[in-house]
Amino acid sequence: MEKPKEKPPKKPFGEGPEFPKALEEIQKFRTKYATNEAVPDSDIPIEFDLSDVMGFDFTGKVRDQSSCGSCYTMGFIQTLESRLKMLTGKDPGALSPQHIMQCNYLTEGCTGGWAIFDGYLAENGGVVSEECAPYLGVTRGHSCSEFSGCPSVASVNKSYAIHDATENQIKKEILRNGMLVTDWYMPPYTKTYKSGIFSKAGDDDLMNLMSANLIPNHASVIMGWGQEDISAKKYWIVRNSFGQEFGINGNIHIEMGEFMVSGYVAGFEPVLTGKQ
Repeated sequence: MEKPKEKPPKKPFGEGPEFPKALEEIQKFRTKYATNEAVPDSDIPIEFDLSDVMGFDFTGKVRDQSSCGSCYTMGFIQTLESRLKMLTGKDPGALSPQHIMQCNYLTEGCTGGWAIFDGYLAENGGVVSEECAPYLGVTRGHSCSEFSGCPSVASVNKSYAIHDATENQIKKEILRNGMLVTDWYMPPYTKTYKSGIFSKAGDDDLMNLMSANLIPNHASVIMGWGQEDISAKKYWIVRNSFGQEFGINGNIHIEMGEFMVSGYVAGFEPVLTGKQ
């Protein structure tokens, strides 16, 4: 198992003479190609990481859902924050998952839901800042009206899902449009992950026997991909919502083709609506 490559500290987002070049780099696929399908396979890099584009981090902060089953909304919010950075070159700040969970009657708050439904809410009602609507880790005992005074700072023009996407379809989507939410099967031993490529353990006989009946049970975001130098194993860089201490600074490297990561992904077209 190879150790994660050490990277230098991130540069302040939006600052310095190198940032315009980094923004041009992150936007080049969207600028050059009108559709994902138009991107040649040969243009796809072997490695890509939204958190390190010429030293600049085009993702938001690492989230911690705590004991609340809010992974789907954490994924939705993280996707919006990252895509807004990528589209505008501006940092929208931390957006509020609490407001979305509390106000969305299409989902079940801390007992689960689907990120695509959060997108539908944001298309009609907008997204507010976390400063105005802090994350509580609970929804019971609270109401949407508590955030009626919070102004919208972003919204969504379009929400969409991609089913059974190929490896290159996901890569092209991320290169042109940004981070994606994935609904994947997270085995019970996931929280023990520290580093390396996360793949089926040799003694996963029960999982292999149940593979025909497995369904997604967790949502995270895909923020890039890579390949080990020695083994040549390919993996997705997935950001979880278990806090900074989980895995590799909050991320997990999942072997491509495993755990249903590419079975269902969701994307969103966000727009800034408030003062930044």
